[in-house]
Amino acid sequence: MSLRGALASIVLLTVALLLCATPRAGAEDEKRTFERVEYRPAKDDATIVSLDLVSPTQAELVPAKDAKTVLATWSLERGPTLRLVTADGSVYHFTLKADGATSFLPRRELLTAVSGAAWHAATVADPRRVGDLDMFSTGDEKDDAFVLYEGGQADWIRYRAGAIVAARSEKRPDGALVLKRSDNATRVFLPSDGAWREEATQRTYWPAVEMRNRRVCLNNLAQLAQIFVMSMMENKAKAMKYGGVATPLSWRKSQGIIRRGQELVLRCPCDPQLRALDEACRKAYDDVDLANPPTDLCSYAFRDFKEYPLQVDDKDKQVIACCRQGRDGRTPHHKGGICVAFDTGEAAFFTNEELSVPPGETIIVGEDTNTRGLGLHKVVQVAKH
Repeated sequence: MSLRGALASIVLLTVALLLCATPRAGAEDEKRTFERVEYRPAKDDATIVSLDLVSPTQAELVPAKDAKTVLATWSLERGPTLRLVTADGSVYHFTLKADGATSFLPRRELLTAVSGAAWHAATVADPRRVGDLDMFSTGDEKDDAFVLYEGGQADWIRYRAGAIVAARSEKRPDGALVLKRSDNATRVFLPSDGAWREEATQRTYWPAVEMRNRRVCLNNLAQLAQIFVMSMMENKAKAMKYGGVATPLSWRKSQGIIRRGQELVLRCPCDPQLRALDEACRKAYDDVDLANPPTDLCSYAFRDFKEYPLQVDDKDKQVIACCRQGRDGRTPHHKGGICVAFDTGEAAFFTNEELSVPPGETIIVGEDTNTRGLGLHKVVQVAKH
């Protein structure tokens, strides 16, 4: 099957699956369940190696030759466009054109469109489009551009960096548009004479070493979140058996998922209370007591699944893990915020301000949390049994 034909099948079947997922009135006995969709391109096509839609929201993607399989969330947007967002925030699109043909919309096409002069004339009333995607930029040829979706999702197109990353968008009461990436980079725009202008705000500049450590931590949490999501697909009870630091430590103890020599994924570079990673430490990982786990082997606390089981039908993202904030739940890892993972396989950095914690005050994790709105009281060092 050709690449064009294969993608046509994926998008058309995806549309059908979404339609089938909505039960008709009076037809309860005719409800249909999601059916797995798999795509394998021709051998001479190196754009994307494989794409499997494995659940109504999750996909497994091999983005390039010799690349590892990554977990992504998928949704059907206007166009229709099949949009995939990986745990590190990278975005991929498949589009269905008016004539029924399909095309993979890679980074280079969006990046080229953004750098073209047409984009820089974009206005609030008449945004430029790629296919059926609403886009805008600020008018500066050297600036980024943005694709906006319903439901608060957005693509942040950094054409100078050659990257497209996922972002959240929201409208403020004053009409301002706020866009925020998972690493907490934020842009605020105000409507002005039919165009967007950036709000003059005081930006916070983080030291380079802190930003590097934050990226490492977010990558660790995203990998652990992906492992959890895939474990939930295989066996929900087993995936939620432990909670606290015992959940990720169980993946290392068995060595079926995290192998010897891969322990860094369990260790935040800013956690001050971890033991040195030497041979004795690796032996401790091998022999860890999951019923009474030590406090110096893992930086990431998971949800207490006994007290707060995941709501599998909940459409909102649910917190599953975060930096444990030291063995006492209140020793900070990162300045000004905390790294958090969700049941979608994503991880993001949240500032004190976003969690309603006064500047300079330590974010507390666990039942005594001083945060609001995110559910960090559900995350514990050791879960109850």
